[in-house]
Amino acid sequence: MDGARSAQPVSPRPGFGSLTATARQYVRRRRVLLAVVVVVVVVGGGGAAGLILASGSSYVATRPIEAALVKSPLVGAGQTHGRALVQIGAPTIVRFMPRSTFAIAVIVTNKAGAPITLEGATAIRQRHSPLRQIGTRLTTFKPAVCPPGASCPFIDPIGPGPYGVAARPLPLGVAPGHQALAQLHFQFAPCWSKTFRRDATVRRVTLLYRSPDGTAIRQRLRLGDSVPKLTGIPIQPTCRS
Repeated sequence: MDGARSAQPVSPRPGFGSLTATARQYVRRRRVLLAVVVVVVVVGGGGAAGLILASGSSYVATRPIEAALVKSPLVGAGQTHGRALVQIGAPTIVRFMPRSTFAIAVIVTNKAGAPITLEGATAIRQRHSPLRQIGTRLTTFKPAVCPPGASCPFIDPIGPGPYGVAARPLPLGVAPGHQALAQLHFQFAPCWSKTFRRDATVRRVTLLYRSPDGTAIRQRLRLGDSVPKLTGIPIQPTCRS
């Protein structure tokens, strides 16, 4: 382009035609520059997208991609078939009922600087636990905002039902700074055995997610105050040998 431009005769007084040509060259250069910027963003993949999201808002990443998730103190629980199984409150209390089903919710936030894809959530159960995980559901979570000074009703963060079903999780994309809800569905054992422990509840979960380059990462989280409490377990075993 420069060689072609230097071969043209130079006018001592540039007219409208030469100004138009100069403007066209400027526009072409701007188009080339924009095209290069777009290519860089696309080639950068998830890392570039994460940086763009972070720089375009007030969000600041605080965790590495290998430990991106942070658990919220919120917890929810629900049961199927309308049975009086779950008591809402802090902590959540689940009453032992043979073969009954219920679900608890674990809310996590992506604190890394890049998007992740959440793929699963598995409860870490103690040995001889009366609980068996039968399903998982992954959904987005948007906390309700209550204006300052207003009296807002409490919204149980369990998420959409039904609860206590054999649900298979679908991959869920979670952008930096956004939240996700993992429902873990359980069923009680058909009877009580002396090998069961009263404190054999769910205290930790393992979350499976993928980084932008497709690397599978398993992160273990402690439920802390969100640990469901079990009650109503018979003193004497009810299982027949």
